[in-house]
Amino acid sequence: MVSIMTCTFAQAQSSLVATLSHEGEATAYYGAEALTNAVAAAQNGDVITLSSGSFNAATINKSITVRGAGMSVSEKGGLPTTITGTMKVNTDNVSIEGLYINQTLLVEGYTNSNLSVVKCRIYDLTYSGGGNAYNNRYIHSKIAHATNTYQNSSVTMVNCVINNLGGAGKFNISNSILLYTGGSNWPSTVRNASIANSIVYCTTNDSKFSDSDVLVSNVGNGDILWANSTLAGNATVEDIFSLFEDFDGTYTDDVTFKLTATGAAYLGADGTQVGIYGGSMPFDPTPTNPQITKAKVAAKSSADGKLSIELEVNGANH
Repeated sequence: MVSIMTCTFAQAQSSLVATLSHEGEATAYYGAEALTNAVAAAQNGDVITLSSGSFNAATINKSITVRGAGMSVSEKGGLPTTITGTMKVNTDNVSIEGLYINQTLLVEGYTNSNLSVVKCRIYDLTYSGGGNAYNNRYIHSKIAHATNTYQNSSVTMVNCVINNLGGAGKFNISNSILLYTGGSNWPSTVRNASIANSIVYCTTNDSKFSDSDVLVSNVGNGDILWANSTLAGNATVEDIFSLFEDFDGTYTDDVTFKLTATGAAYLGADGTQVGIYGGSMPFDPTPTNPQITKAKVAAKSSADGKLSIELEVNGANH
């Protein structure tokens, strides 16, 4: 087992590799089209693991898991797995983790329930086609530009950074950062949303949520309407930048959204700090599947025929 892992690590340094796991057997596909080829060969329940590097987008039309090396450069120096183009999901029971999607994640068609997106960076998140987009979950992810869901969608977002949330879908959002820097009435396009333990930053003039929205224990600024707030009255924060260590009003992928002492003093309904580092699962971009970050193989075996192999594996604790 160890020798197989070592070979895979060595190959990944010079090639784009998609490894398809099916019933205990692994098949490797190489090059920019490796993801597309692996999806074509996959069957429901299979797992595709991608190396670092840039892969062309694919349409996920089978109930599979796709795992990448991460959405950002890791503390150990590991590079992200980038998906170039529009990645489509049009079936149920799909799991995606550890990807940097540089264009759109398109959830389309009439059957796309139980979608799980974990530790991914997405430029645009778009739903189309209506249908039964129920029980979709986004955890420890970033939507960099805009989010737009269809009215028949049910979406949970936990410890996420969400730019320009919109659409008629039912949102359940907690411990997140919501940024409204788009059109003049962005927030008023959000209906049927429950937003808790989060921070809202809005630069628009008509910054009002729908009457059907419920906001609990949040921090915001501007003309935001709050309901059932545990803060002082309908509290707003005039100088929202005092809450953050590195956010100056402009989203970039490098902004950590870590809170200053001022920001950390705001507690949500769960007793932890508001924002992405609160709750039971503080934000961590490291993929949950182990990543080999260092491999050292002895030049030759010992006198008794043993070969020394040292592996360093990095992975999130949750």
